[in-house]
Amino acid sequence: MQQRVLGKSNPTVLSMMDSLGDSYSRSLENKRALACYKEIVARLEEGAGEDHEFNYRKKEALATVLFKMSRLLHNQNDLEAAIRLLQNSIEYVRDNPILLEKVQNELNEVKESMKKCDFDWL
Repeated sequence: MQQRVLGKSNPTVLSMMDSLGDSYSRSLENKRALACYKEIVARLEEGAGEDHEFNYRKKEALATVLFKMSRLLHNQNDLEAAIRLLQNSIEYVRDNPILLEKVQNELNEVKESMKKCDFDWL
């Protein structure tokens, strides 16, 4: 209903979808959570370049959703996909040192997990 009235890219609608994704994630329904997050990313990217406000707020929102997706993928041991998402999110948070540090720390953690997996196969 909200989506129909407010529009599919409205911040309230996107926030609701994010909350739904978080709820699925907490319930270990990772496929459903990833589907919500992917839809949010698609909707945010749709509006890219239309205005200068895409800039800060949407970039931070994109980075946050990509970060959440990477955590799910990390937990599923899809480490390469998690690394790709984290690397993509770095582009969106270069101007925010706090988020940048959080993303870089997670990226390092995933890379360490990947190294451990490589050693486990030996």
